[in-house]
Amino acid sequence: MAKVFGAMSAIDFAVHFAEVAAKLETGLTETMDKAAEIVQKEAKEILGNYQEGIGPFGSWPELASSTQSQRENQGFNPNEPLLRDGTLRKNIERSAEMFESQVGVPSKLVSHSYDKRTVDIGDVAIWQELGTSDGKIPPRPFLGIAALKKADEVEAIIGGGFLLELLPPKRIIK
Repeated sequence: MAKVFGAMSAIDFAVHFAEVAAKLETGLTETMDKAAEIVQKEAKEILGNYQEGIGPFGSWPELASSTQSQRENQGFNPNEPLLRDGTLRKNIERSAEMFESQVGVPSKLVSHSYDKRTVDIGDVAIWQELGTSDGKIPPRPFLGIAALKKADEVEAIIGGGFLLELLPPKRIIK
């Protein structure tokens, strides 16, 4: 219900303004989190599936035959790029604030179930997203592709969320 203003003291106005600002911050943060959740879910679903190029991101190349053989020897599907034991997928996180959200893989040491090496999963995500400078790992962008695939949906959520928070649901005319 919208508040109808009559004569209002400066203190009453300040209190009301603080309440509106707190509600706005909470609502917008929730909206940004919903948008980030959509991209996060898409990024997780992309892993294990070859991707066509979109925007500035190229199509994923097929895994090298040596990689496919290694995967098979470890008991994994030979042709599911970026997916073995789910470590990368489990570490795709999101965060949101009032005017921004992020989806990514934080820097964190993890052990893979298949070889027990300890690696920084954030580095692994960067190598997969951008490729390595020596060319041993070609780019297989999953975060960028996820963001572009879901751009229209994210835009609609953010735009709708901002409008809902900024505009009262009904106008009261007296």
